[in-house]
Amino acid sequence: ANGDKHWELDLAQTFKGIQPHWGWSGSPLVVGNMIVVEPGGNGSSRAAVDKLTGKVFWQSGSDAAAYASPILFANPSMRGVALFNSTGLVGINPREGTELFRFEWKTDNDVNAAIPVHRDGKFFLASAYGKGIALVEPGSGVVWEDTRTFLQMQSPVLHGDHLYFVAGDNGSSATLQCREWATGKTAWTQSLPGNRGQVIVADNRLIVFSEKGEVRLCDASPAGYKEHGR
Repeated sequence: ANGDKHWELDLAQTFKGIQPHWGWSGSPLVVGNMIVVEPGGNGSSRAAVDKLTGKVFWQSGSDAAAYASPILFANPSMRGVALFNSTGLVGINPREGTELFRFEWKTDNDVNAAIPVHRDGKFFLASAYGKGIALVEPGSGVVWEDTRTFLQMQSPVLHGDHLYFVAGDNGSSATLQCREWATGKTAWTQSLPGNRGQVIVADNRLIVFSEKGEVRLCDASPAGYKEHGR
């Protein structure tokens, strides 16, 4: 009602967390009455606190933090929180922080920054720094992979049966792409100014923001790139 601060925790002081080179940038994730955060290292790779009081429920793991935000996932065999840290994708039980699965995804400079996408037990992972993109199923392996497409820090979105994202990094120009979720097949691409960008979906439209400060509105459809304004 008035903006008064109820509580505050410092990731380095409270958890002895180790700040990544470019700083903590993953968003906290609310799970029921908890907030899940990633301090990184020193037995507090991940932690959970009471969202109303800041009381620490648990902290566990020694992986270094990266830059992506954690996500909730649920499928018939498992549900939990997925963390995309410096070593790769790690699934945890948010109630006590125990590990459910681990899928290695190492990059140069330990940079995993794009937020993973989950559907039906499979995760779409994307990075730059020599890695690429892939659809993976923990416990089974890689469904499909493309080692020539890079998402340096821009996160993908899933709409229907297709992924939409802005590919590009320090060494490649930005392209807005539509890929089939199940196979990775490219439906279409569209060049954008700069090396990076971001996209969200609203009302079956893509809102695309380029690195050069240009906003575009286009269809979220595998039929092709159709622009409605910029």
